[in-house]
Amino acid sequence: MHAYGSLTTLSGSVTGNKVEATSTGNTREARSFGGGIYAEPSNIVITRGQYTNNQAIATGPGARAEGGAIFMSTTYGTHSLTLDPTAGAITFSGNSVTANGVTTPNAIHFGRFDQALSDTSANTFLTIQDTNTTTNLITIADGITTDINNGKTFTLAQSAGNFLWGGPNLFDSAGGDTVSLTGGSMRLANGFTLDRGALNTTPGSLLAFNVSGGNLKSEGAAASLKNTALSVSSGGKLTVDLGSTLTLDANSTFALNGGTLSFGVDNGNASGKIVSLNTTTAPTFSGSNTLDISDWIHGTYTVLEAETPMASNAAGTFTTFTVGGIAIDPATMRLSAVLNNEDYELQVIAGLNQDSSEKTWGGTAGTWNYTNTNWLPGSSKFVLGDLAKFDGTGAGSPASPMAVTVGAGAGTQVETAGMSITGGSYTFSGGKIVGRTDISQGSVITPTGRLDIAGTGNIVFNNAVDFRGGLWVYAGGSSANITLADYTGGRVVLGNRPTNSRYSGTFSGKLNIQNQTLSGSGSSSYLYGGGLEYYGPASSSISLLPGTLIKNNSITVTDGSGGSLVLGGGVFAGLDILAGTIEGNKAIASHTTQYANAQGGGVIGSIRAC
Repeated sequence: MHAYGSLTTLSGSVTGNKVEATSTGNTREARSFGGGIYAEPSNIVITRGQYTNNQAIATGPGARAEGGAIFMSTTYGTHSLTLDPTAGAITFSGNSVTANGVTTPNAIHFGRFDQALSDTSANTFLTIQDTNTTTNLITIADGITTDINNGKTFTLAQSAGNFLWGGPNLFDSAGGDTVSLTGGSMRLANGFTLDRGALNTTPGSLLAFNVSGGNLKSEGAAASLKNTALSVSSGGKLTVDLGSTLTLDANSTFALNGGTLSFGVDNGNASGKIVSLNTTTAPTFSGSNTLDISDWIHGTYTVLEAETPMASNAAGTFTTFTVGGIAIDPATMRLSAVLNNEDYELQVIAGLNQDSSEKTWGGTAGTWNYTNTNWLPGSSKFVLGDLAKFDGTGAGSPASPMAVTVGAGAGTQVETAGMSITGGSYTFSGGKIVGRTDISQGSVITPTGRLDIAGTGNIVFNNAVDFRGGLWVYAGGSSANITLADYTGGRVVLGNRPTNSRYSGTFSGKLNIQNQTLSGSGSSSYLYGGGLEYYGPASSSISLLPGTLIKNNSITVTDGSGGSLVLGGGVFAGLDILAGTIEGNKAIASHTTQYANAQGGGVIGSIRAC
């Protein structure tokens, strides 16, 4: 496609196209531009579309192949490209340029048709925005390149939207290159590189990468900036996900001035990391900065490594500390920044001011958060990582359950080492309850990450819950009636088969249970329900509500004592309602000398409504 005119709006797709130029026996160069689109003059607005698998190929002396998907000519008039996904997602992927057999991923090129005879006529712009706040994804997987002379500049500016940026990127503009993020999310994919070319001959000149709003996020395993001055200032945020390393080469610099640094963290002191290879200029810190970690896991995380010692006051510039963007309670939680290894490393230290313990709900309706003193013993606060126990004190009858509100609304959560309800009736609402095994501190308790329910009451969760250790209604003879509006987590076990303790209550919920594995051998010769197991009378009512997803769970028995039996890779239960999705579950039995019996890869049991 060859686009002319002052403005072109595109909302279709350009895929699988190719331009190819071959020059033999000629001293002039072979030139191949715009595998999908050659635009001149080049003011284009893209509102939707797939720009995929386009190619520009050149073979011959001085071969030039540029613009795998789009070549934006900068020779005449004005030249800008705006990506604004008002009509749908915009995707550039699988595009490439090949010069004399060497193939490089490339989506978009801004440059001149004839480098010897033509000049760039004006400054050039690539704009990322989301005018209607659609949140439609903009993806450039193949990279952007520029070739801009005549003292003109190139600016990539993002003010809003969700932009996933990958590939090799080379900005080569005589007047300088700038990346400006003032809003939205700019996500650097795995393998992302950004470098400056040689047209700008000003000594020491660096590509300017300014984050004054929005979130610059390194979410792939590795991303790198070369010949770049990265600056994060007030209103701006730099996030490095767990397992990701953002590397600044020996010529690049980093400055934080009133902005936010956020790092993904996990057990074993694992975290995202920034690496600065500059041996003469250390990262600089000024203003009042914010330090954030993705999850509360106590540990010491090395989040920045430099080749030059940082100023001794660098850690002191962090004055605000958050977890997942939420302010910590300094009375119970400690989060701090320190310099280590002779000031070559910046570390984050996360800890609790007291060891985790079991707290019991105080016996009156109220709000469960980290500040209210409505827990026993005494008038205690619930601390992140405590075990939560509801023992029925003051909880009334099944007809009048006690109301417990979590946090300050649906956007707030509490994180526990596990939760048990041993009696009474309760209705929970508000924010999410999370059960984890990796956030407790000390040896006072053993974290389970599990929700345990016993007794005979009515237990209703109108809020979301996420118990990674699962849900057990395991106590002998429990008849609690349980309702779950939104359960995510580990395996659900209703009843205790080994002790012949049957669950006789009513169970109803929307469940999301995935990737649970259960295996046995020898005396563990019989296994049931990889995602959900029910053991109780046929009269009980078990309902899996719309939105339920039981996926990729498995049970395996190998050489069980006297034989191997597996029943229900996903679910083992008599069901009144099955209204969700059962997908990709497995039940596998094997034996070298005795019988092997496997039944119901997804579900085994009576189903009364589906």
